Amino acid sequence: MKFSIIIPAFNVQDFIHRCISSCLAQSYTDIEIIVINDGSTDNTLAILQNFKKQITLFSNPTNRGPYFSRILGCKYAQGDYVIFLDGDDFLSHETCTLLANILSKKPYDIIHYGVSYLNNSTSLLSLSSLLHCSRFILPNNHTANLELSSRDLILQYFFLSSYHFPKMTLWDKCYSKKIIRRALYNAPSANHQVIFAEDVFLFFLLAQEAQTYKSIPNRLYHYCLNTNSTTQNKNKSTTQKKIQSLRFIKEALTHIRAQSNTQAQALSRFQNIIQSQIILENRFKSKKYLTSCFDSLKYWNRLLTYIRIFIYIFSFGKIKI
Repeated sequence: MKFSIIIPAFNVQDFIHRCISSCLAQSYTDIEIIVINDGSTDNTLAILQNFKKQITLFSNPTNRGPYFSRILGCKYAQGDYVIFLDGDDFLSHETCTLLANILSKKPYDIIHYGVSYLNNSTSLLSLSSLLHCSRFILPNNHTANLELSSRDLILQYFFLSSYHFPKMTLWDKCYSKKIIRRALYNAPSANHQVIFAEDVFLFFLLAQEAQTYKSIPNRLYHYCLNTNSTTQNKNKSTTQKKIQSLRFIKEALTHIRAQSNTQAQALSRFQNIIQSQIILENRFKSKKYLTSCFDSLKYWNRLLTYIRIFIYIFSFGKIKI
């Protein structure tokens, strides 16, 4: 049994060595590490060159975004199972061993593991850090020791019963190559950067192909807040790219034809989530913060949005997150 670990890397010079080292330190040896340097302008590529004998390295000439990079990595993956890892995060050293032990008994399409949160911010009590930490302690973010045996049950669990992104994310799960092949090789192409919510979109495509799922309690993925990442950037240019990414996903979803009532409901729910995010991304415009937050709740009644509203009101409009 072979695992392919796919890592998109853009301007993560402070974290990429730790990320790659955690893969090389796996107690399980039959793995391949595929890294896509996504047009980095810092020292990321130079650091990756030091690992060139131990990894398979691709380089995008310009920054294409993690959507493009992940799909590129999947096309070259040789493993029976695929693990997605972001360049500023890392894996526990026993990850592949534990997964191999489970999969040797039953070949699940998806194995879902726990996440530990690490703060890379210089301010341990920064609002950004606290907000991200809340995403991992809100209810329903991970139910351990759960097995599901059909696509409809998987879609129901993630997109109809779930209210928080940490359950819908791409990177805290292991996937069989067969559902990767069916879902991602024919994923819609984008002529621009897709930098936001693309991981949830890719997971939605994979969940539609899966028939078996298992969750385990082990916290194998270490999520690290990188305050310099693209998604943490709130400038006007990045906001426009986020909205453009969300609109790409919204359009792509209109071409999916549901094969069951549950799939239709999950598709509708996901479309509402994306619409909510499009509205929410306009919140930093002058005098639109509260309006955008409240309007977004019409599509996605999300606790995190209520937290934003609470902080804004009780700071007398001084704090926007």
